[in-house]
Parts: sequence; C-alpha cells; structure tokens
Amino acid sequence: SFTQGCQTHNLFSFQPISAQSPDTQSIDVIDKLSLFSFTTGGSKEKYAIRGDIRYLLWPMQHGIMHFCGVKVLEPHICYAPENVSEEKRKEMLTAWTQRLKTLWKEEPIDCSPQWYFK
Repeated sequence: SFTQGCQTHNLFSFQPISAQSPDTQSIDVIDKLSLFSFTTGGSKEKYAIRGDIRYLLWPMQHGIMHFCGVKVLEPHICYAPENVSEEKRKEMLTAWTQRLKTLWKEEPIDCSPQWYFK
C-alpha cells in the first residue's frame, strides 16, 4: 500500500483503508501547525525573475498541507546561504532561532489562491 494525500490506499484496488485497520495508525493532523523551512541555491532576485516563490510552494502548502486540514505558516526561506558572507549566514541562523521561539504565536497564512497568485 502507499500513502497519497490524506488517505492510504491499497495499490491494486484503490480502496481507502479505514483508520481502524491494523495496517495503519490514526494520525490526527487537523489544525496542527506546519511550515516549510529551506535554503535555495539562488538569490531572492533570481527567483523573482520567474515570479514569486509562493507559486512553487502552492502545490505543497495548499495541495498537501492545507487540503489535509493542517494550518500552514509563512515559509522560512534562506536564499543562497553559500553565496553570502559569514555574517549574513549568522543573521539567517539567528532569525530562524528567534522565529522558533515565537512560532506558536504566528497566524497561519491564507491558503486561498488569492494569497498565492496576487
């Protein structure tokens, strides 16, 4: 069997396996907080050439997380850390550390198409 979205399916019959099935464990993800934190190989300006990076995140944030009932927080993106000074990398790390301390106070983003594609 494999997991697709929020449902586990049998590969051959595509019948949903119930949460009570001994083959699965029930995982409650409704209203949990999530965020994507990552680094890029290019600068923010390089990504802006093709549009906002939110376009790339739409399938994951909306199509996977929001669709399954998870509250999505603003992503934490460090652009091209290998191409910036040691001081800037330390600033990136400090910003991430500070954000983790107050993460629970953040409001989820609006996962509507209007937020991503404005």
